Amino acid sequence: MNVEQALLVLPNVEGFLPLRALLLTSALAGRVLPEGGGSYRTVGKYELSEDEIDARLPAALNQITNHFTLLSEAYVHALCCIERGTPAEAVDDLIRAGLTEERGGRISQAREWFSVALRLAEGLRDRRPESAAMLALARLSMRTGNIEEAARFYRRSLELAEADGDAAAETAACEGLGDIGVARGLRRDGALWYTRALGRAQTTNHESRVGLLHLALGKLWCAGGNLDAASEEIRHARATFEDLEEIENLVRTLCLQ
Repeated sequence: MNVEQALLVLPNVEGFLPLRALLLTSALAGRVLPEGGGSYRTVGKYELSEDEIDARLPAALNQITNHFTLLSEAYVHALCCIERGTPAEAVDDLIRAGLTEERGGRISQAREWFSVALRLAEGLRDRRPESAAMLALARLSMRTGNIEEAARFYRRSLELAEADGDAAAETAACEGLGDIGVARGLRRDGALWYTRALGRAQTTNHESRVGLLHLALGKLWCAGGNLDAASEEIRHARATFEDLEEIENLVRTLCLQ
């Protein structure tokens, strides 16, 4: 049976996403195809080995089980936190569950968790949980291309962070607004927000974030043709990542340089 046929009899149910991935990765992609195979070179035309699927199925089932275990544990712990009078911790649990969904590509499910976290946080005297939930929703909105909604979430998060003296959240919100400026083609706005985020990051000694913001500014100036300013930002980013021995970020910086 080929992949296309196997997918036709697999219900498009969210919980079966790991099984769908299993079918794709189990295809014998190394099979020799006829010369000029045309459409037969698409993944859907590759043959599946039943033995290969059987061998990989336990891992896929384990992935599904672990996923729902993580979500269930986060939910139960959130309930415990509310019961014992520490609702801010419950918000953290709900956001963590949303991040689990987001990393798995389940965007609508992630939004539900983040929205529940926000509803709980809005009733608290401590504003940091609300700011954190806003940041999560803003980032998700950016990922789905809803720029206006992301901007509203980032601005509200920034207001809360400023009022509460939360430098880390202020940094994240300013960086997000910088990303929005870039997405809108407003380089000056993007540079202003990134620069503000950089200043706040430097006060928290979050060196990795400092390096990433220098890199963001370097990309921005490079795109605008200001190579002198870009080179200066890239130099700072490179020095930071070399000191931290962050190889992946260093490679990204060297590629831009």
